[in-house]
Amino acid sequence: MNRSDHLDTFPFIISRHQHPIGFLGDLKLSTSTYETEMELLIKACKKGYRVVNIPVIGHAVADTSTSHFRPVVDTFKICMLYLRSLLWS
Repeated sequence: MNRSDHLDTFPFIISRHQHPIGFLGDLKLSTSTYETEMELLIKACKKGYRVVNIPVIGHAVADTSTSHFRPVVDTFKICMLYLRSLLWS
């Protein structure tokens, strides 16, 4: 690995029958930004899917910022999503 690479993990959702799935068409998502990953994981877990982490190597693209994450706004949105998820069946 060189200096611009970093090791991370990516959540991967496995079906109830232990087959990897790449798309969960039966999940209705209400978000479209940073909280979407959390919404997908919560809804998949509530439907009985298993989530495992897969190691990946991220490559930095030259002349780009590392993140567009807005700490206060995006953290608030993620927290609100979590609180709403407590009411989901």
